[in-house]
Amino acid sequence: MERGADEAMVEVRVALTFAELEEARECWRAANVARGKVPGRERAERVREKLADPEALVLVAVEGGRVVGMVLAEVGRAADGAGPVVPELCHVSMVFVRPQRWGTGVGAALLGALKERAAGLGYVRLQLWTGAANERALALYRRVGFRASGRRREISGVGQVVHLVCSGG
Repeated sequence: MERGADEAMVEVRVALTFAELEEARECWRAANVARGKVPGRERAERVREKLADPEALVLVAVEGGRVVGMVLAEVGRAADGAGPVVPELCHVSMVFVRPQRWGTGVGAALLGALKERAAGLGYVRLQLWTGAANERALALYRRVGFRASGRRREISGVGQVVHLVCSGG
């Protein structure tokens, strides 16, 4: 159990059931809607596929029997995902928390548990890309030990994104 900033307790665990994966997808959707980025059907299906991938590591934060946050990680690849597997690199694909729980420590609890789990799986580095203007996400990632690598790029339909890295464990 992790104690969030508002003193509520959340349990972070590996998502094992279809219901937990669907609730994780709902967290993703709710957070995007709250940010004014309503996802289309095609994107929602892609997220469902990523969550169901047996190679993905999906952790959920559960409070009162309800999933309130999720993180999805996968093996890192060279060339920004287009190249061969980099065995010691864990790529964080998604981190989403239900909007009602933003700022309460759920995201930090998820990322802390992910770092611990990733280290146990042999990963020594974690990486992610996030929106350059997403101050809430950037503050969270800095708080849990991620630092800017200096890389940036423009993604069509998304805008400017920044690359962040963190040592595992």
